[in-house]
Amino acid sequence: MAERRRLGSEEIRAALQDRPRRRWNPKRCLVNILTLAGVIVLLWLVVSDPWLRGLIGGAVDYELDRVKQPVTQPPTAQEVRDVAGSLPFDEEDYALIAQVIHAEARGEPYEGQVAVAAVVVNRVNDERFPATVREVVTEPGQFVVSRGQPVDRHLEAAQAALAGEDPSNGALYFYAPELSTCDWIRTRETTAEIGGHRFAR
Repeated sequence: MAERRRLGSEEIRAALQDRPRRRWNPKRCLVNILTLAGVIVLLWLVVSDPWLRGLIGGAVDYELDRVKQPVTQPPTAQEVRDVAGSLPFDEEDYALIAQVIHAEARGEPYEGQVAVAAVVVNRVNDERFPATVREVVTEPGQFVVSRGQPVDRHLEAAQAALAGEDPSNGALYFYAPELSTCDWIRTRETTAEIGGHRFAR
């Protein structure tokens, strides 16, 4: 076995001096600092901004609903009439309201989804608005109708609103306070605040 020789201090110093040194790169350092700052700002926005939380939460909620919950078939027109009582709603109305929920309130709590559906029903029953669900929903600039397939919870919320549930307390409008730039809507009487939506009439 070969003997291990201890290096002297002069030999160690010489070896360290001969080792190639990593040169400081100011551009790379600046890029790293800016990247870290960007990540911190993004995390802060996600935590502090209700709209971003709702957006991310809505996407997660949609994927969980899509994966975990089977899509149900809309009820027949007669079943919807039985639920809605004497109101003139049919199968198409039920599907349209569920699509409005899917588009406008996918990331909202169930109560907020029922409230959004109730706004549609309240407008149908108010003489200042069109008299049918289709006319109310397709009125320019009023609602977004999803092209996707609503999941169970959206269909249940639509059915609850057709049956007379109204967590919005008679609201005719709803908006997201964090996003809305309309001054007029803020002058309306607030009837409820649920999730990220404020309801008014």
